[in-house]
Amino acid sequence: GIICCITALAFCPWYLHPVLLLLIAARQHALLVLMHDASHFLICRSKASNDLISDLFCSFPFGLATRSYRANHISHHEHLNTGDDPDLVRTVGPSGHPEEWLFPMPHRRLFRFFARDLFGRSFVDLVKVLGDLRRISRASKQSRCHYRYPMLVTATYFSAVAGLLYFSHKPWLLLYA
Repeated sequence: GIICCITALAFCPWYLHPVLLLLIAARQHALLVLMHDASHFLICRSKASNDLISDLFCSFPFGLATRSYRANHISHHEHLNTGDDPDLVRTVGPSGHPEEWLFPMPHRRLFRFFARDLFGRSFVDLVKVLGDLRRISRASKQSRCHYRYPMLVTATYFSAVAGLLYFSHKPWLLLYA
């Protein structure tokens, strides 16, 4: 679905782009849900196949590895709603003030919330989260890869994506992915 929508973006009129982008975002969310399931080894019985399938189809498109997410996510389960819960600290901040996540929101705060997305602040936050996931995974025993040659698989994947973008003569499509 995502590949079809990105392909359609290259050829359809600009006014259809918002609809296609919403479809891409919905499918990306579904991939992240599947990555979550893979972090609990629920995709396949074989841990190696589970991680490989999740990496290739769910994690790598986001620049992640399932093992990195797993390390953070297991820490979240072990320290649920405590000061050591990485998800809680990320959403409410180290001071523990969850103002951004209290609902219903006053209109002014809701406007600020959407303005952050519109002007790219959420992207900056996402880059920080990805860096945090990589840092946590390096320090965790849960971040072991269950298939052979993960660096080779990663390099091959991203080389293939770069080649496809190069030969498509439309590298800007990566911005939509």
